[in-house]
Amino acid sequence: MLVNLANAYSDLGDPQGKKILLGRALKIQELHYGVDHFEVARTLTNLANAYGDLGDPQTMKPLLERALKIKELHYGTDHFELAKSLVNVANAYSYLGDHQTMKTLLERVLKIQELLYGVDHFEVAKTLTNLANAYSYLGDPQTMKTLLERALRIQELHYGPNHFEMARTLTNLANAYGDLGDPQTKKTLLEIVLKIQELHYGVDHFEVV
Repeated sequence: MLVNLANAYSDLGDPQGKKILLGRALKIQELHYGVDHFEVARTLTNLANAYGDLGDPQTMKPLLERALKIKELHYGTDHFELAKSLVNVANAYSYLGDHQTMKTLLERVLKIQELLYGVDHFEVAKTLTNLANAYSYLGDPQTMKTLLERALRIQELHYGPNHFEMARTLTNLANAYGDLGDPQTKKTLLEIVLKIQELHYGVDHFEVV
């Protein structure tokens, strides 16, 4: 009941109330299940998200790392639940400005997803995009470009050439070309983005602006 009530507080935009309730739930679960139970991992993740909503990534990170260790214990090193936890931890490191660790974690996620889903799955495209962002933060637009081009091919396969997800990736790819000193290609890509957005949102939408 505490977990359900915490979710209600979350829906009401009260992460502080969510945090308090999940802290209580965590103590009870640890008492009944032990500290390495998968239900404990689930509550740790939700509690970490509450701290994230409260703007405290420093507390968020160790909670997610603890959840990750529990999932490794239960599921092994190549399970999709593990990939989810790795993404969460990578995001926490990103919030803390540690993009090198973010990159390392996302590369691990990518290997798991390719193993489980194949190299052309839309989840792989999502991770490629996040990994490209990490390389951008690290000042490597060339690798960023390569990853985004691969993500773009997968998205086009799944969504078609005029999907809004394509527009997002094309925008990031345009920025990579800009950082590489190629404004002509940047312009061409952004013109494609504009056409997609006008198609989806209409000509007077704020995304078009």
